Amino acid sequence: MSVSRCIVLKLPLSTEADLAAFVDNCFASTVELIALCGEGGSDVEDELDDLIIAHDLSRSHMIVTATHATENGAIELAVDWAKRNSCGKAEVVTL
Repeated sequence: MSVSRCIVLKLPLSTEADLAAFVDNCFASTVELIALCGEGGSDVEDELDDLIIAHDLSRSHMIVTATHATENGAIELAVDWAKRNSCGKAEVVTL
């Protein structure tokens, strides 16, 4: 699965969601931003941050995470980030 470099992750996660595989895919796709929205956002963001740090201990590629109360807020951030950093289009995903 190829993803945009700026993504909005809609929560809650499905019971089958594999965040470790998602992070692996994000690194393979050189994702720069994961903007989360929905219930449990701060907990999922903490888990994502731990996985990101563990994945790239050399810090050769960092992924920024941010939690938003609303989907619109997360989308606005992702769209703005994509424009400012020439990342193509922001993409909304669910796991």
